[in-house]
Amino acid sequence: MSLLGHLTVAAVAEFGIDQVYIGAFGVDPENGITGTNLSETQTDRALSTSAAELIVLADHSKLSRRGPVRLVPNSGIARLIVDDGADELTIARFRQAGVTVETC
Repeated sequence: MSLLGHLTVAAVAEFGIDQVYIGAFGVDPENGITGTNLSETQTDRALSTSAAELIVLADHSKLSRRGPVRLVPNSGIARLIVDDGADELTIARFRQAGVTVETC
């Protein structure tokens, strides 16, 4: 059960959100966060842009993966938290794009 679509997007705009933790179909060093479902992506984008800090949680299989729907550019990501299976070159590309990357 989830709330999606234009009514949810309108409701989210009414809140002051400190932090949003989000997962995604893909997180790419050039394209940022991408998704596959337009309704979900619109809602996720509203949450992301309403937040003071966007934190992306992703396992290494999501890195350098691109979905057809753009969600948030790298400039909108405060932190990317990824497992220690992530490739160091890919992590370096995110850091070069200005993203703070933490591994765990």
